[in-house]
Amino acid sequence: MTKYLDDRPDSKSGKLHFDVQDVTYFEDSTFYLCRFKVKMTLANGQDTTGIMQKKLSKNPLAVQ
Repeated sequence: MTKYLDDRPDSKSGKLHFDVQDVTYFEDSTFYLCRFKVKMTLANGQDTTGIMQKKLSKNPLAVQ
């Protein structure tokens, strides 16, 4: 998740910074249901924390 967030255009330009603070997940037979606690900081120092959720395949070649 950190790599995905850091590859965003706003992150690369320095306008946003993301910090994944916690990860919890549920494992199923074919996927992981992941919940990420993410802190977002703007260039001016303002910040907020939120939750992102993603279903990830166990197959590393699968595209979702």
